[in-house]
Amino acid sequence: MSSALISTRILARVLRVVTIAVVALAVAASAGTPRNAAAALPPGNTVAQWNQIAEDTVVGSGTFQTEAFIYMAYVSAAVYDAVVAIEGGYTPYGPARSGPAGASVDAAVVEAAYRTLWAYFPPSSCNPALPPAVYAFCLGVRPSLDASYAEALSAIPPGQAKTDGQAVGLQAANDIIALRSGDGRMTPIGVTSPFPTLLPGAGVWRLTPPFAAPQVPWVGEVRRFVLQSPDQFLPDPPPSLQSDEWVEAFNEIKAYGAATSSVRSAGQTAIARFWSANVIRQYNRVGRDIADARGLGLPETARLAAMVNVVGADMGMSVLHAKYHYLFWRPVTAIDPSAVIADGFGCTGLRRREPGDGRANRLAAAPDHAQPPGIPRRARRVHLGDGRGVQHLPRHQPD
Repeated sequence: MSSALISTRILARVLRVVTIAVVALAVAASAGTPRNAAAALPPGNTVAQWNQIAEDTVVGSGTFQTEAFIYMAYVSAAVYDAVVAIEGGYTPYGPARSGPAGASVDAAVVEAAYRTLWAYFPPSSCNPALPPAVYAFCLGVRPSLDASYAEALSAIPPGQAKTDGQAVGLQAANDIIALRSGDGRMTPIGVTSPFPTLLPGAGVWRLTPPFAAPQVPWVGEVRRFVLQSPDQFLPDPPPSLQSDEWVEAFNEIKAYGAATSSVRSAGQTAIARFWSANVIRQYNRVGRDIADARGLGLPETARLAAMVNVVGADMGMSVLHAKYHYLFWRPVTAIDPSAVIADGFGCTGLRRREPGDGRANRLAAAPDHAQPPGIPRRARRVHLGDGRGVQHLPRHQPD
């Protein structure tokens, strides 16, 4: 975790995508505004359109990012299976289905996405404890989806192909909903849950400013989409507080993470702000940009969106599982452990006291969950069109 990790190569890569980050942040800023019933559908092919509608719905309703990936995975898997049932070419995620010859793929996509979103976002899923604008957006999701659905279907010529396509999409949505029934997802959106705690002490996570409830611990125990168990890729424990590794990391975070750091460069600040953006917005926007730039068809676009969100969901679950497994303190607590008061967290929890809510002392506010013990820098590359990449979305593994 030394400063050498912020290499020239990483900086160059991040700066190349800074435009994407700016766009993602701009879109995120509008999350609290329901889709206008008279507004045009988003750009792109039908899969890309409903990927953005899903993104706007999921993010706008107030989901935390690890929670949001679960909802995005539901929709993406249903759309992918609907497309594969008609077009073939790839292995479906859920039950293998075969659509009627000539069925409209566009109608199948619209139906699968709409039915899945509509099922998972009833008014009862909305959390009144969220900011009023977010809560209001969530309550308006179904009417907004109804408007987009009617608009999308109106662009598809009536006839048997449209009817058959809708039937395929409905079946795909119902399959995913049934497959994921009882998977551990909790409602309302953003709700916390109990989890095992540790006695207060050095290295043990405590609530951080502004001291909100622990962030969706239940996500770490949701049934995985592809992985076999919650701890399949459990990282090694955090370093000992007596180790040189910890001391080096502590000093670096304290120096580079301050809001007015004198050692952090402008490029490093851009990196930090880029990775502080909403990952649902970032990853799905990048997926749509790739689909547009490469002229991908509906099967390839659906496959890419499903991979992004199914793998993203399992990643988020695994990260949350590791965080609440180790309960390692966040840097904000470690930097000033002398200023703590009882906060009623756990049995005799501690919390950090700072001027105001503590946000002014560092570049970005700490999220309301434990520090990750260490995330391996390994990523699964998906090559599009070169014949060397993953050819199929990993299938659901029955219990």
